Amino acid sequence: MPLWVVLVVVLQVTVPLVALVRPDHPNRFGFQMFTAQGHSVDVRAVDDEGRPIVLPPTARDLRPEADWTRILPARLCAALPEAHTVTVRQGAREVTVQCPQ
Repeated sequence: MPLWVVLVVVLQVTVPLVALVRPDHPNRFGFQMFTAQGHSVDVRAVDDEGRPIVLPPTARDLRPEADWTRILPARLCAALPEAHTVTVRQGAREVTVQCPQ
């Protein structure tokens, strides 16, 4: 077996193994097998009468390593004209935005 094949196999085993034993889990690691680890994102939008609004699929399945509390509330207000309030909770962070009407 050529030496380069052995080196490639060793590299393919070593890199993920090192990433797994580090204290900060590999959420930003190139291979996204571990993105389920992290803080889940809870997104809620309500209309002016307090009724929940059905969110588009792109706002429900969010990667946990990104900070969605910064950009998502304003974008949902713009995308959902019927929204009165948008709340995004991720771990200990929670942001509630009153949407302009």
